[in-house]
Amino acid sequence: MNIVLDSSVIAKWFFEEENREKAIHLRQLHKQTDIAIKVPSLLLFELGNIFLNKKAFNKQFFNESISTLFSINLQFVESSNILNIIFTTATDYKLTFYDATYVALAQNLKCDFITADKKLYQKTKKLKFVKLLSNFPTI
Repeated sequence: MNIVLDSSVIAKWFFEEENREKAIHLRQLHKQTDIAIKVPSLLLFELGNIFLNKKAFNKQFFNESISTLFSINLQFVESSNILNIIFTTATDYKLTFYDATYVALAQNLKCDFITADKKLYQKTKKLKFVKLLSNFPTI
């Protein structure tokens, strides 16, 4: 089973945040090959920004986190072939192009998209494949 995770979920793998255990459980399912996590390459840039915004200026922590990210073999999917879908999604749901990338990728792959971003979820919740991490059952 494929799923798309955005940076709001994956950042919880590295930072103590609400619903961290649920995010880590998804990572564990991926490592066990029960699910396959698909992400756009945009994720790397968003994670870099998250590290900066959280004042995580320790290069060693950043490098170890990125190494961990690559070690679990996330499946990076190029999103260039779905730019029109991203644009339409962004305009239809009043999203940033960045957020729309994850939604459009999941739509294109016909799989669930999981986010911890409540505002993003509220804007897209009528799409049945969009899920909010906090609504997942406690693990």
